[in-house]
Amino acid sequence: MLTAGNQLMRAGAVGGVLAIAGATGLASADDGIAREAIGPRAEQLAEMERQPFPSELWGGLESWANGEAVTADSIDGKVVLVVSWASWNRQSTSVLRRVESLASRHGDDLIVVGVHHERGFDGAANAARRISFPYAHDASGEFRSGLNIDGDPDFYLIDRAGQLRFADIRSESLNDAVQMLVDESASDASTLNERLAAEAAAAEAEARRPTRVNQGGLVGEIPEVAFDKPLDSEYTKINWPLQFVDANQSNRAIPQEDYPTIVLPSTGYIGGQPKFDGRVRLIFFFHPDVRVSHTPILERMNRLQQDYGRDLQVIGIISNIDPNSQTAKDLPAGASDPERMERLGRRFHETLALEYPLILDEGRGLATQLADANKFDSQSDQNMRDGNVLLFAALLGTDERVRGLVGFGTWTTATRGAFFPDWEADLEALSQRVIELDPGAKARREAEAEYLRKQRQGG
Repeated sequence: MLTAGNQLMRAGAVGGVLAIAGATGLASADDGIAREAIGPRAEQLAEMERQPFPSELWGGLESWANGEAVTADSIDGKVVLVVSWASWNRQSTSVLRRVESLASRHGDDLIVVGVHHERGFDGAANAARRISFPYAHDASGEFRSGLNIDGDPDFYLIDRAGQLRFADIRSESLNDAVQMLVDESASDASTLNERLAAEAAAAEAEARRPTRVNQGGLVGEIPEVAFDKPLDSEYTKINWPLQFVDANQSNRAIPQEDYPTIVLPSTGYIGGQPKFDGRVRLIFFFHPDVRVSHTPILERMNRLQQDYGRDLQVIGIISNIDPNSQTAKDLPAGASDPERMERLGRRFHETLALEYPLILDEGRGLATQLADANKFDSQSDQNMRDGNVLLFAALLGTDERVRGLVGFGTWTTATRGAFFPDWEADLEALSQRVIELDPGAKARREAEAEYLRKQRQGG
């Protein structure tokens, strides 16, 4: 029996491996720093970035602890990390020690300020008993409102020139963002906007220069470029994040050539044909009648497709539940009707403006491939064969072998609207790592780089 351990039991099961992936998330402004906000809020925060921090907000904080009240003068020329938190929010209090470590590491170069939620400040002292950086009570909520903070913890960084540089940073990019601003001089920070404007003007001028490709036509995107496919041996020598072992043979490591493969269909997709060539595949199962399997997962997967579309192809697989299974008896009539499932899939794709395709697993062939791989426990195997939805995503390398698994939550917690708190960060970090390691993705990127080089030379 092949097993990947407890990968499906909790999103953090691959966390030990994910730690080596680094914090290299895509940014909202090509700066290498990933932001958490999406939709209209992301646009609002983007407009606030690289603008003077609204210093009047400091005056609205009260009941300062671990130091004097922060003012615009006291932080002049310093990098400032603002972290929002609440004593009653375990997820936010758990990051305080990490932030404390950042403050200790960077010393006088970094000022950390904790901004506590308007509720529950009476428990703040106990929750913050092991931290030394200053924190205060946002009793009126004006500080949070002024920075459009929508949850705890949120991370905001102010640079040495007093500008709100990064708003709502994703946790995996926090270290990189802090290091970037600590290494930057006040002079470089103050001239950043001018330099970016000059670079944008140069890029716009370059974009206006026509480039002849595709039999003389003009295109605005890189076409699909041919490249040499890697040999199997190039995949087997890589230390992939996910390691399979044989549970029937004292957890003996399984040779990589025996890793399970998932062969995705070449046709039948809703929303357009996927691009597989030289791209890592991220697959997940959902059912339109099982709300926890698609809300908010479908939209979160859309962000991954948008951010990593050059190297990643997301595929949403619509489960076709066995009409004779117990699950089917608990769902509405038609839950196993392929025509209805495909119709609902098209509606989902259009309504949510998904940028990745969906496909109906009509004969449960894809689910059976997973079950036949025998890497889950027997109950999970049967669930897959029945077409039942398991709350996880699988990452397939360009060789179609399973290279990573991340769980979203358990049915018990998900039905209450509580997924694993770090499943999105874990999935993004694992996607980054598999993309970084995959020989096929590397080969395609190298071919594209060569194509662009020739275009710039007029060839």
